[in-house]
Order: sequence, then structure tokens, then C-alpha cells
Amino acid sequence: MVVLLSTNDRFPGWTLLATLLCLAGAGLYCPTLFMAVIQTKDLFQMGGRQLSTDFDLLVEIIKWASVGLSAWMGLMSLVFLCVGCMAKNVTDVRSSRGYDSNVRGGICNGFTIVITYLLFLLWLGVSCFSVLPVFLFYLTAHVAVTIMGTSGGCINLKQFDQLFLLYVLALVGALLVTLSMVHFLMAQAANFVHIRESREALKYEDTKKKEEQELNIIMNSRQNLAGNW
Repeated sequence: MVVLLSTNDRFPGWTLLATLLCLAGAGLYCPTLFMAVIQTKDLFQMGGRQLSTDFDLLVEIIKWASVGLSAWMGLMSLVFLCVGCMAKNVTDVRSSRGYDSNVRGGICNGFTIVITYLLFLLWLGVSCFSVLPVFLFYLTAHVAVTIMGTSGGCINLKQFDQLFLLYVLALVGALLVTLSMVHFLMAQAANFVHIRESREALKYEDTKKKEEQELNIIMNSRQNLAGNW
């Protein structure tokens, strides 16, 4: 039995929710990690300690990688939203674009699922990486851990509670983006199933039209023959 899909529900609500989560997570992750890395660098420079060139380079890489990654995720979330809207449109079996449009929509949606899954793995790794500084500060929250500088001074990590908050917010942002990837995957998988069902419905409609046309041709031929006799 072929079920015709509704033409009224064309707006991808789940994809919109995933987009909002991704934008919120990326918008939270970028500035908090950027500021946290800068303050971490200041922490290691206290007490007159000189930082190596490699450490400075690592700090710069992490700072601008967070900016680039967050901007890229914001752009990708909008792309996924557009793909979700197109997927809703191609599932309309009454669409004048027909079977070819449905096939192209299915291929595009399948390719998007692969990209989303890779991004999910990427942000899962980012989330795991973001746990490390939070775990370190949690361990030192009630312990007077100090770092000796070259001048003989000490740095007490307890005075950097604002830095701990920044790393926590960065972790929350990374988790929000990871969660948004899960929502994108669920929405895209549902769209993939709907596209396949609508493709079957289109095949059924095409077959039915061809059978009706053949039947009309046969009936017209019989009527013409009867008229000749």
C-alpha cells in the first residue's frame, strides 16, 4: 500500500532545532576557548617564566583553529538546514519535478549524512579534548597546587577560577555542537526514508499512468474498429 505524503509539512522542524543548537554551541565554544587559551598563556608567563616558541605557536594554532572551526560549523549548519528544506520538497509525490528530482534529492541527502557523521566524530573528539582542562582544574580546585617560575615565585591555580569557568563553557559549547550533529543525523535519516518512500510512490504513479494510457489506447482502438464494422 502506497501512502501519499502530506504536502503541508514542508518545514524541517528537527533540522531547525539542530541548526539552533549548532549555532549556539559554536557561538559559545569560539569566544570562551579563545579567551581561555589567552589566559592560560598568561598563567604560564607569571613568575617571570619565559615560554618557548613552540608553545606560542601551539597557542596561536588553538586560538585560530577554534575560530575557523566554529565559523565553519555555523556555515555547515545553515547548509544542512537548506538540504533539509529541499528534502521536504522532494518528498512531495505531486511535485512537477518528478522522479529525477527525487533521485537527486536522495543522493544529496545521503552525501549529507556521511558529512554529518564525520563532523559528529570530529566534535566528539573536540569534546573529549575539552574535558581535559576542566578535569585538571577540578582536581586542583581544593588543592594548593603551585607552579614555580624562573624567578622563584609561585603561581596558585586557585586564583584562576574565572579561567576554569571559561573551559567549562567551552566544553558546554562543544557538547551542544555534538548534540546538534546527533539531531542532524536523525533528521537526515528520517528524510532519507521519506525520500525513498516518495520515490516508490512516484514509481507507482508513473506505472499507473502508463497502464491508464495503454488502456485508453486499447479502448480507442476497439471503438474505432467497432465503428468501421
